[in-house]
Amino acid sequence: MSNANNTWLGSDNSASPANEAAERALFLKVYAGEVITAFEKHTIMLDKHMIRTIKNGKSAQFPVIGRMPDAEYHTPGAEILGQDILHGERILTIDRLLISHIFIDDLDEAMAHFEIRGQYSNMQGQKLAQTFDNHVMREVALGAAATAEVSTLDNGLVTTDEDFDSATAANKWTAWEDALFETAENFQNKFVPAPWFCVLKPAYYNFLVRYVQTNGFSAINRDYNGMGSYADGKIMRLGGVDLIGTPMLPVANYSAEDYHAIDLSKLRALCFGKDAVGTVKLLDLSLQSAYDIRRQGTLMVARYAMGHGYLRPESCATMLDVS
Repeated sequence: MSNANNTWLGSDNSASPANEAAERALFLKVYAGEVITAFEKHTIMLDKHMIRTIKNGKSAQFPVIGRMPDAEYHTPGAEILGQDILHGERILTIDRLLISHIFIDDLDEAMAHFEIRGQYSNMQGQKLAQTFDNHVMREVALGAAATAEVSTLDNGLVTTDEDFDSATAANKWTAWEDALFETAENFQNKFVPAPWFCVLKPAYYNFLVRYVQTNGFSAINRDYNGMGSYADGKIMRLGGVDLIGTPMLPVANYSAEDYHAIDLSKLRALCFGKDAVGTVKLLDLSLQSAYDIRRQGTLMVARYAMGHGYLRPESCATMLDVS
C-alpha cells in the first residue's frame, strides 16, 4: 500500500517542502499580515506626523526652514539681491531594535481547543503600536519644552493649570476650555498649519462630551455649531483642535529611559501639528519566524527599528496639572 500524497496547505509553490519552515511558509505570511493589520489599527500617531525611510545608516536629517522675511517696497533703480532665510536641521537617530516575541510549543498548540496565533498576532501588533505612539507623543512633550532650532521660529508652549482635575465641574470645564483655546491661538499666532490635534485621556475626553453649563451650553450642542455625539460619546473638535481620547497618553516618569527621556507624571494633554515630530525608519514592521527542533516549537518575533524626534517646537504644546 502506497502513502498518500499530502497537500501542503502552507507550502509556497512546492509540492514537496524540504522542512517544516517550508511547510509553514504561507501560514507565516498570514500571521505577519495580522501583526501589521493590528499595528495599523491600534496606532493613532502613524498618520499625524512626518515619516522618512532610510535604506542604511543610523540617522536622517530633517531640514528646518525659518520664516520668510517681511516683504519690502522697491526703490526705483535699486538692485534686488534676494532676502535671507535662516535654516537649521534636526538629526533623528535610530533607536535600538524593538521586538515583541512569542514562543509557541508544538504540543501546547496541538492540545489547545482554541485558535491562538490570531490572538497572539493581534497582541504583538497592538503592543508595538502602543510603544510607537508612546515614543512619538513623548517627543511632542520634549518639543513643547524646547527652543526652536532657527531664531526666526518660535518655541513650544507649556500650559499649566490647577483645575484640570478639579472636583468642581465648572472649574474643570473652564480650565480645559481656556487651555484649548489658548493652544489654538498659540498655533495661529505661530503660523502652525492645520490640522491640529489634542491627545488626552478618556476620562477628560468624556468629560468634555458630557459637560453642560447651567445656561445649556454644551461643546457638542449643534446650536453652537458643536461637533460630536452624546450617544456615541464623541466630541470631534473644540477651539479648532481635533480631540483624540486614548488611554495611551504617556503620563509616567520616563526620565531614566534610554530614549525619549522625560518626566510626564503631570501631563494631562498633548497638542501638536503634523510637522511637530518626525520618525525615521530603518527596518519597517516585519515578522520573523523559525522552527526550533531542539525546543520543539516556533519562535515568532515582530520587530521594527525606528527613531523619533521633535522637529518644530512651535507646533508642540502640553497641558500640565500643577495642583
